[in-house]
Amino acid sequence: MMSAFPVLPDGLRRSVESHGAAGAAWLAEVPGLVMECAEAWHVDLGYAIDRPGEVLLVRGRGRSGPVVIKIRPPWSDLAPEASVLSAAHGRGYSHLLDVDETRRALLLEGLGQELDVAAVEAREGIAGVADILIKTLQQAWTVPLNAALRSCSPASDLKQTILAHPAPDGIPDCGRAVERALAYADQRLADTDPVREVVVHGDPKPATLRSVQSPRPGAESGYVFIEPNCFRSDREYDLGVLLRDANRVLLSAEDPVVFARRWCAEVAEATGCDAEVIWQWSYVQRVALGLRLSNGPEPLAGRSYLQTATALISRVRG
Repeated sequence: MMSAFPVLPDGLRRSVESHGAAGAAWLAEVPGLVMECAEAWHVDLGYAIDRPGEVLLVRGRGRSGPVVIKIRPPWSDLAPEASVLSAAHGRGYSHLLDVDETRRALLLEGLGQELDVAAVEAREGIAGVADILIKTLQQAWTVPLNAALRSCSPASDLKQTILAHPAPDGIPDCGRAVERALAYADQRLADTDPVREVVVHGDPKPATLRSVQSPRPGAESGYVFIEPNCFRSDREYDLGVLLRDANRVLLSAEDPVVFARRWCAEVAEATGCDAEVIWQWSYVQRVALGLRLSNGPEPLAGRSYLQTATALISRVRG
């Protein structure tokens, strides 16, 4: 391990520089912030983690083992994540070891690698990936409701995203997919029930899972989540995300509708959730994300989501 300030990843630098003068000012402060945190928390610094985004992550070693120093820029709110991680006590999430509000920094347990989806699928199929995600979510859902500081209506937010982005040309039945997503969003709005709410992760895709260094309570799956979005909704919202991103699997299935409906039924049985609600959340999320990506920097990825959405309503039972 090295004790000098690590090299900033190029991706982080480019993302932060897009904020102009504010970004440049924060980048100038970062070396001092990192060194001050390392001194206060008795951390020997390692290297900065190169991943997309505007948050600096630096690996290091503290008195009790591997740690990560996470520092947010001034325009990013530290409190929601700190609140959920503090209340989780490591159940389904990385352990929060300390907080420095002045420097907008968190000290987190050091974790291992991202879930290797290809390796798990090769051994156990897509069900193996889903099993790890679901077991980890069941731990994460135990976070007390008052830990969620963000107040939002996910169905309303997704509906507004859909309405704000035009459907791209060249995708047959895309208009019908948008109409179906808006109808499902309205059903989710009408069915809002605080009694069913938990603190959801909000985006529990495999890229947000990391392996723990050794077995421990709260990480029975061998993994925990990072980067919680920290709001309240029903559990089916998180489960919908798992199906939302399965474009490759669905488009290669002999019958995408049957495959997706069966998957929802199996997950609902395993979790005690409602299969139809999982289906609806996944559909609204898929169309909203597809439209946003299609009208943004990733149009090809967006079209994949929308093409999958149209495949899922190509039959009456869909």
